[in-house]
Amino acid sequence: MQLSDIVATQLRIDNRLFAKAKILAAVYDESFNAFASRIIQSEVERYENEHGALPEPLKSR
Repeated sequence: MQLSDIVATQLRIDNRLFAKAKILAAVYDESFNAFASRIIQSEVERYENEHGALPEPLKSR
């Protein structure tokens, strides 16, 4: 993945859930960002395996 492919975003998340996710990220020796990205990627792959490929998103930038 190239740096130009990365989108900076803000995630609004419950404080308690965020704290627990940070703990899990530390357990996996990852940053919170890497952990969240991996979890999202995993969910997209799970969904696509079950339902077929999602459409390719339009370029936003």
